[in-house]
Amino acid sequence: GNDYATGVLGPTLIIAVGIGLTFPTLMAAATAGVPGEDAGIAGGIAQTANQVGGSAGLAALATVAAASAGYEPVFLSAAGLGVVLAAAGLLLPRVSS
Repeated sequence: GNDYATGVLGPTLIIAVGIGLTFPTLMAAATAGVPGEDAGIAGGIAQTANQVGGSAGLAALATVAAASAGYEPVFLSAAGLGVVLAAAGLLLPRVSS
């Protein structure tokens, strides 16, 4: 079996770093080029999309978990989705500073 350091702590730290790097970047991309008077609504829409996407993703992964024996297919599905989303992120417009 896995011990705490490799089974829980390591993956948790990787997720924390990933979330810390991803969400601020996504919010910056979502509000880039938006006029100041519309920044609040753009941020609100981006946050709503984040919440809905997270809920839909969790439902999809829960469906995979219910249809499979064990969680390995769930983790592989989540990793595959992450790769697809990272590739889609390359299509985002670049913002020059």
